[in-house]
Amino acid sequence: MNHQPVSDKQLAWLRAVARFCREQDAPCMQRSDPPHLLVEWRVEEQPWLVQVSPASDWGLLFLLPLDTIPASHALAALMASGAVNFVLALACVEFEPARREARVRVALALAEPPAALLIATAFQALEKALIGFVQAIEFFKALEEAQAREQRAQQTEERSFGAGLWVLQQARD
Repeated sequence: MNHQPVSDKQLAWLRAVARFCREQDAPCMQRSDPPHLLVEWRVEEQPWLVQVSPASDWGLLFLLPLDTIPASHALAALMASGAVNFVLALACVEFEPARREARVRVALALAEPPAALLIATAFQALEKALIGFVQAIEFFKALEEAQAREQRAQQTEERSFGAGLWVLQQARD
């Protein structure tokens, strides 16, 4: 497999993340080629699989892949990712409309020595992004549904008005 070499600093941080996860009772599995972690992190009592990997020569990437968004929710997801990213400080929701895939991403610059507080902050940023994204999707779905109901009501009203005009026309004839 062709990948960038991992520095000793990044390996130390991966070990620190694994230690942090064990302290939080979060299942964590170390993988190699390239070195990364798979962590089961609970957000509002629901388990999510988080991938923690070296992002470059300076940082770690906390990546929470979300399920594929159904086509019916794609517009809501696109609007939600933009709205959530506007208010997030550390995390970023990435949504690919063509594939309808979403990810929450947090990049962490590595200080020496590895700090549990930074790791906790990264996981908190993931949680905030995920919760905000899910809530925003629900909001935009509700908005789309309300708009569709309003259009249907308007079309029904227009048809009724048209039928009323037809009845008047027939009565005159």
